[in-house]
Amino acid sequence: MTAVLHPFDKYGDVYLKTGILLLADIFENFQDSYISYRLDSAYYYILSGFTWNAMLKHTRVNFELLTVDMVLFIERGELSQCSNRYAQANKYMQSYDSPKPQCT
Repeated sequence: MTAVLHPFDKYGDVYLKTGILLLADIFENFQDSYISYRLDSAYYYILSGFTWNAMLKHTRVNFELLTVDMVLFIERGELSQCSNRYAQANKYMQSYDSPKPQCT
């Protein structure tokens, strides 16, 4: 299909209509491909929220609500993690060396 468009506003209108129709077609195909989860993808702003809910529905996981003690546990910093790839505890090893720091 060849269209001869002389005024620039006509070209802009065709460009916008083509973009909208293409986006609508992509969104409809996306909804059809994820209908098996029985979730409406139009309710989600980003794909990660939709993916999270699809995972929860697929695995049938039920989360428990956080209690006040759990929140305080996290806020006080009693939760510990090692951010390095390799961590070695000096304190609990058989060859304990006291001049070394507790965690390396």
